[in-house]
Amino acid sequence: MISAPDDREDQAFSPEPRRVLLANPRGFCAGVRRAIAAVEDALHVHGAPVYVRHAIVHNRRVLKQLEELGAVFVEDVSEIPQGAVTILSAHGSAAAVKAQADQRGLRVVDAICPLVAKIHSEVAQWNSQGRHVLLVGHADHPEIIGTTGQLPPDAISIVADLASVSALPLPDETPVAYAVQTTFSVADSARLIEAIEARFSNCVGPRSSDICYATS
Repeated sequence: MISAPDDREDQAFSPEPRRVLLANPRGFCAGVRRAIAAVEDALHVHGAPVYVRHAIVHNRRVLKQLEELGAVFVEDVSEIPQGAVTILSAHGSAAAVKAQADQRGLRVVDAICPLVAKIHSEVAQWNSQGRHVLLVGHADHPEIIGTTGQLPPDAISIVADLASVSALPLPDETPVAYAVQTTFSVADSARLIEAIEARFSNCVGPRSSDICYATS
C-alpha cells in the first residue's frame, strides 16, 4: 500500500517566501536616445519625409513609430532622392557612404553614437601611426561594417574568436592596435584582448573601454 505524501515533508523542502525587487529598466543608452531624437527633430524642422539609412535602432516598435511620423528607412543612399534630408545610423557609417551622400547633395545629419565616433577616431589615428588595426566584433554587425569602412581593407582585420586571432596572416612582430565593438560581450572581449596581447608584443589599445555602459 502506498501511503499519502507527508505534508510536513513537503513543507520541509519549500523555500521561504522571498521578496523580489525589480530595478527600473535602463531603457535605451544615451547614443540610441540621441539618434531617435535626431530623427524626431529633423521631422519637426523639415517635415516628412526624412530618410534614414539603416534602422536607427534595433527596436521594431520605435521604428514603426518613426515611420508613422514620416521617417523612411533605406539600406543604401542610392535609394534616397537627391537633396533629401538624411539621417545616418547610430551604428556609424563607412567613409564611402558619407562620400556618396555628399555626391548626391543629401542634407545629412550624422546620428552616430559618440562612443562609436570615438572608435572611428582611434582607428584612424592608429592607422596613421602605421599600426594594423584588429577590430574585435561580429563581421556582419552594422557598427563593424562602418568602422572597417574608415580604413583601407588591408589596414584592418576583424577578430570574433580565439581561432581568428591565431589565423591572422600577420607576423608576430607587427605593430597592432585593437578596438572593440561597443555591444560585444565583456567576457569574450577580455579573452580576445588577452590572446592579441599574448601574440603581438607591440600592441596598444584604447585609453578607455570601447564597450557601452549599457552592454557592460
